[in-house]
Amino acid sequence: MKKLLISLALAIGSVVASEAQVITLTATVPSATFSNLYSGAFKVNQIIVTSTNNATGLLVDSITNSTTYVLGAYTNTATYLTNAASYAVSGGPNQYYYTNYYGVVTTVTNTTGTQYIMVDVANTVAASTNTLPSLALSCTTVPTIINSVQWTAIRGLWFTNTGSSTVTLTVTGYRQ
Repeated sequence: MKKLLISLALAIGSVVASEAQVITLTATVPSATFSNLYSGAFKVNQIIVTSTNNATGLLVDSITNSTTYVLGAYTNTATYLTNAASYAVSGGPNQYYYTNYYGVVTTVTNTTGTQYIMVDVANTVAASTNTLPSLALSCTTVPTIINSVQWTAIRGLWFTNTGSSTVTLTVTGYRQ
């Protein structure tokens, strides 16, 4: 039992004492292309962008070569109990009206004789296209060096060259 506790303490101590390994990623990216730099979470500390001409691009937090993602359309249903305490204008016995969650007035015939009605409301949400987190980068013929970046990519690290010349990108950081 003592050996197990000592082994466990040493293992925990070695994990706590270890430092994150610094990783340098370099890619030469032709014009109008994407390049995968890293798959998975990565903490960026420094970026160096070099090119022979003016260059622009995006460093993108993505799992694939895309700057956007789509949330699909969906429908959900809200169910609630309402107190339909008033007779409808054209009403007779057991005809009530109520205003639902969205402000729509509805007349119902309630055969149970109670004034409480269970209401189901369907809400449809359209698909939406959203932009992934990214950093815009540019340089002239002089390399651009950006220190102390402190940017974390969760999905993966991609670079898209949006300029007209080849870009060499060097990213320094560590795995998350």
